[in-house]
Amino acid sequence: MSSISAKKDIGKRTAFLFAVFLTIGLVVVVRILYLQFIVGFSLRAQEEQLTSKRDTVMGERGAILANDGRYLAYSMPYYRIKMDVSAKGLKSELLTKNIDSLSLCLSRFFKDRSAAGYKNYILSAYRSGRGNIFIGNRRVNYVEYKYIKQFPLYNLNNSNRSGFLADETIERVYPYGMMGLRTIGKVSGRFSQGITGIELSFNKALGGKAGIVENRRIGRTKVPFYIKEPKKGSDIITSLDIELQDCAHNALYNKLVKTNAYAGCAVLMETKTGFVKAISNLSKQSDGSYAEDLNYAIGVPTEPGSTFKLMSFIIGLEDGKMDLNATVNTGNGKAHFYDADISDSHEGGYGTITYREVFEKSSNIGTARFFLDNYKGKEQRFLDYLEDMHLMSPLGLDIIGERKPYFPSMDDKRMWSGISVPWMAVGYGQQISPMQTLAFYNAIANDGIMVKPRFIKGYRRDKSLDMLRKRPYVLNSSVCSRATLKTVRGLLEGVVERGTATNLQSKDYKIAGKTGTAQIAQNANGYHNKSGQREYQASFCGYFPADDPQYSCIVVIYGPQGFNYYGNTVAGPVFKEISDKVYYNYIKIKEKYKPTEKSNPTAMSGYGDDVFYALDEHDVEYDNNSSGSDYVRLKNSNEESVVEPQKIVSGLVPNVVGMGAVDAVYLLEKEGIRVRMMGVGKVRSQSVTPGTRIVRGREIVLKLS
Repeated sequence: MSSISAKKDIGKRTAFLFAVFLTIGLVVVVRILYLQFIVGFSLRAQEEQLTSKRDTVMGERGAILANDGRYLAYSMPYYRIKMDVSAKGLKSELLTKNIDSLSLCLSRFFKDRSAAGYKNYILSAYRSGRGNIFIGNRRVNYVEYKYIKQFPLYNLNNSNRSGFLADETIERVYPYGMMGLRTIGKVSGRFSQGITGIELSFNKALGGKAGIVENRRIGRTKVPFYIKEPKKGSDIITSLDIELQDCAHNALYNKLVKTNAYAGCAVLMETKTGFVKAISNLSKQSDGSYAEDLNYAIGVPTEPGSTFKLMSFIIGLEDGKMDLNATVNTGNGKAHFYDADISDSHEGGYGTITYREVFEKSSNIGTARFFLDNYKGKEQRFLDYLEDMHLMSPLGLDIIGERKPYFPSMDDKRMWSGISVPWMAVGYGQQISPMQTLAFYNAIANDGIMVKPRFIKGYRRDKSLDMLRKRPYVLNSSVCSRATLKTVRGLLEGVVERGTATNLQSKDYKIAGKTGTAQIAQNANGYHNKSGQREYQASFCGYFPADDPQYSCIVVIYGPQGFNYYGNTVAGPVFKEISDKVYYNYIKIKEKYKPTEKSNPTAMSGYGDDVFYALDEHDVEYDNNSSGSDYVRLKNSNEESVVEPQKIVSGLVPNVVGMGAVDAVYLLEKEGIRVRMMGVGKVRSQSVTPGTRIVRGREIVLKLS
């Protein structure tokens, strides 16, 4: 080959290579321009579209706590498991490889299908491209959710490959069931409003502050990005005492069942502070059971009956018209005033008795006759006294649901007549709630000072406590003079010592109070129900110990069946059961405090802030050696209370004995242990020994009491 030909061949090859590299360069440049301006524009548009779709995320709802820090209501997540069988990453070979073991795990866990049934169910949906299908026949809790995530295929932690999905719902948990539920309130779901009670009354504080989140796409996965973090709601600390609440609930429930009554309520209150320690409201359901579905104590004013005679006698005494030693003829127990028939419960009547006996024996005729004789033409004076005693105004409770008392006005010619004052004096014609009656009786126990009943003691925000003032809210600094106060206290003690409530006497402490038995008005039917029968309301209201009042209490039973419908035999025993519980477990022990009463190391343990709050609330002296530990345990050595750190070692089963349910469940579930609880209260035993190495998914049984 000549040199010229060789040069030409090299030139052709060089030109060819140049053309190839030039083409490659042009392709790269075109690709860059395409990605930059066309694809990039599209992606930026998608990003802007995603960014514009921001969602509001509610903060975790705060808990409602008892006075010692135990939980009355808190939020828990639940999950409905689903599977996206059309997920792009769920390849046929991947599903085929795992379907047998996955189906077996699902069958053993949910027990709603056989392993073969699950296999056919999932494969059929996969082949038909159905999209999302439900897995299991129920929702699961957080521990179960994490356990299921470890199943074959689902453990890939990539929903695009595994198809694993879960819809989360936040639900309110009430660890003590029906106890006080109407007062606590109820929330169904994360965004629902409460129904009366504390849940609704403090909905804003409990709900916290909402955050803003947007979903940003990384590849095929949506990743939440918080523009504004949500803030957890405040915990509400109530005045309710769980042990006393349990006593009031069970005492009331048992009496309702025994008397076949249609409803009842019981309220226990601290005399000096007005803090409500227990409140129970129960009414009969269509199936014959009893549930808390109406707050009778604060939201259902009724004619109070004879418990109102205390207010009436105070008016007579304050006005200087009543001499308790004077006598009145009550006849044979039946009398007619204007157009009204009034009778006494005692068969044959009481005849001539003193006004002291009128009160102690609860004579309607004696009471009505006094006010008919002394207030005819002076009816407004009677009403003015009631208003001055703060009986015509709402109490201004810190929970929603209170209704204003009703008293007839002299200007209302349709409702007012000559019998109105005598009729009101024996507890008819007006309507007040049991809480209103209790507040007044509590004033007599509290040296004449009427304080507002309270349910809320403070808030817990993050880890800081914000307690409301301890000083009570005074509604009336003096409901009557000191002389009258001393007199009516003697009258209330006389009811239990000599009158209608002698069955409530105790050998260890004195009770003062008044029985009440009232007919229940039936609107257009007068005092007869649809069957033509009369229904009664039995009540007892009082305080104890009578010589040093510390608690007041009211019990009202609506519609007891049979011939036993009197306040002393129906409502009185419930009052006595509650007062005995308080006296022997609180007052008597407090008077003779022994350090060994709280020396049990398991008596108090859990989250540090809660334990310290409970100790401070009960004025327990202690040495704090917790060294800032999150979880602590109270121990007693040489009659000295010491708070020590609770050791929590990752990978080992913690000791949760002595803790409340919430603390125990949290610590165990965090380690992947499934928890099954039996009973309510504090943990008394655990089925797996503390310090045992943790096996994720293992079940532990906690017995609470």
